[in-house]
Amino acid sequence: RMGSLNMKDRMKSITLNEKTQSSQYKTSGMMSWIARSKHFDYAVTIAIILNAFWIGIDTAWNEADLLVDADPIFIAVENLFCLLFTVEILIRFFAFERKRDLWKDYWFVFDAAIVFVVAADTWVVFLVLLSQNRTEGGREFALFNPSVIRVVRLLKLTRVARIIRILRFFPEVMVLLRGLYVAFRSVVATVFLLNTVVYMFAIVFAQVCKGTVPGDLYFTTLTRSAFTL
Repeated sequence: RMGSLNMKDRMKSITLNEKTQSSQYKTSGMMSWIARSKHFDYAVTIAIILNAFWIGIDTAWNEADLLVDADPIFIAVENLFCLLFTVEILIRFFAFERKRDLWKDYWFVFDAAIVFVVAADTWVVFLVLLSQNRTEGGREFALFNPSVIRVVRLLKLTRVARIIRILRFFPEVMVLLRGLYVAFRSVVATVFLLNTVVYMFAIVFAQVCKGTVPGDLYFTTLTRSAFTL
């Protein structure tokens, strides 16, 4: 019982990354006060959860491949979430006492990278496409091609990665994931051992059974010997 509690405490300490966050923030100032606030953390988490639900709604009902072609409600909500997450990153950025220490905060680097991609999709790509000479009726414009659409879809998918941040508040889930990781390594080692044994005996049977009836039926090549075994 005590062992499981200690594991949960260690995982909670790792996932919350308390040492590389609060201790690196300024001791005074509005940005530091906001970044240290639990209410700020909870508000960001709620925004991430709402954004996750919105991504599902967007996937189900937004038929436009590009944000610039979407209905106004989708454009407005996308810009709202992008603005919220950008403000969050800026608050946390200016809260650091020394800006070079932000690279030690892996959650900040992860979140900043995701928000950068989201901002590029929501604002940069949107403005570039909006500036093109586009009209209805099928006339082509410079960036409207399948490759651009695929890139935009990939940019949208990166937003889902922020849901991982919610796991910070559930150390039990992190313990479970760590257990799955350890079990996965054991499974990989077992599969590697079994394949090694099969490979060895495939060579043996291919050599020993050459010129025999079983050999002609099942062990003609090394590949067929392996599949037979």
